[in-house]
Amino acid sequence: MKRMNLNKWVGLLVVAALTFMAGASCTQNKKLNPVDEEEVATEEQEEASLDELENLAEALKKYRTVQPFSEGLAIVMDDDTELWGAIDKSGKEVIPCKFRIITNDFHEGVTFAYLDEEESPCVVIDKKGKVLFDIDFTYHCREFSDGLLAFCKPYDIEDYSDMPKVGDILSFGKLGFIDKKGNVVIQPDTYDVPMGEGPIISTFSEGLCKVWKDGHPIFIDTKGNEVINPKAGDVGNFSDGMASVFVYDDGTMGFINKRGEQVIPPSNRFEGATPFSEGRAFALKDGKYALIDKEGNELTPFLFDDISLYGGTEGEEPIIGMFHEGLAAVAKNGKFGYIDRDGNTVIPFRYKPGYDEDNEWYNQQAAYDFHEGVARVWSSRTKKYGFIDKEGNEITPCRFDEASDMSGGLALVQIGEDYGFIDKEGNCTLDLDE
Repeated sequence: MKRMNLNKWVGLLVVAALTFMAGASCTQNKKLNPVDEEEVATEEQEEASLDELENLAEALKKYRTVQPFSEGLAIVMDDDTELWGAIDKSGKEVIPCKFRIITNDFHEGVTFAYLDEEESPCVVIDKKGKVLFDIDFTYHCREFSDGLLAFCKPYDIEDYSDMPKVGDILSFGKLGFIDKKGNVVIQPDTYDVPMGEGPIISTFSEGLCKVWKDGHPIFIDTKGNEVINPKAGDVGNFSDGMASVFVYDDGTMGFINKRGEQVIPPSNRFEGATPFSEGRAFALKDGKYALIDKEGNELTPFLFDDISLYGGTEGEEPIIGMFHEGLAAVAKNGKFGYIDRDGNTVIPFRYKPGYDEDNEWYNQQAAYDFHEGVARVWSSRTKKYGFIDKEGNEITPCRFDEASDMSGGLALVQIGEDYGFIDKEGNCTLDLDE
């Protein structure tokens, strides 16, 4: 792990501080005006931020693997023991590296791990590393959402061909939910787990979860009450108070609200749509997407590309931007840019996906969602990642082999085998001058 080059920044801050102090000694009877106080506060915050990054850079030296920050913690693997734990933004090891593996980022304050002993069960741990309870169905569960963990109790069958068919779906097993104390609150005896390329395990979103009963999708609440029966061939998960509905009989699609009302009645206007976010969604027609509002009004023509058309797997969910912080990353004519909620171009379409030397897709997405005012972008020229602000200004050039979204003021970056973190001003724990 290489350390960042902060000397010049710290030096500038020291000079600025000394200059300010000298001026203050000559005018000690005068009070600082609000502008002066704000400048001093800004300098102190910047210096504290740089000190924190310096400490983090030092701490990272002992870890072989580092994950992005999630809910204030980054999961790490000790280079010597090859055991897993977690650190905070100061580099402090909040969860000692004592687990054989920690399998997921933190969601709602918990994640999954395996103890160091061979054949040990999977356990749920909190953000202090405390083991809350064991689970024995790790492969067939999802992360916690709305306080509940969805899991599948698979059928006792020898081959996938023995799976029962319920309505139009093959059922892998039954769906249940447990709470954060390990109690089964919705028994795995009523709802089916459809089989696609693998078990399709539902999760709660906005207090509701799509489940399959008698071959048809319905919605339940966190108490297990059946609250919405869309009477459709399939439905999407709720997002921004809306869920898509698809009617197989006539090929129509529309949207319902959380009362089950048809807000955008199913019709042949659209062939599909993304989930809603910040009051907007993208509707599909003839291979292109248009921006729509919650009444179904088309705010733009059908001109945006479906990213998955570039090289996605047949049948996968469409990959097209959702709104984050007022902007959405979308593609048009093979290049990515950002639009606002009215469909206006805010950051030009200049980020192009690229091929590798075998003419296969090297990266099919070249611009990503904004998080904390910063987005990562990818250059087809350098085949590396960088970061921009919401005006499209470059925070750092595209020089990283890998990069994550910003979380808690930091994004994980990688150059070669070296991991590091970068903040929203472009300060990095890796030495970028080399």
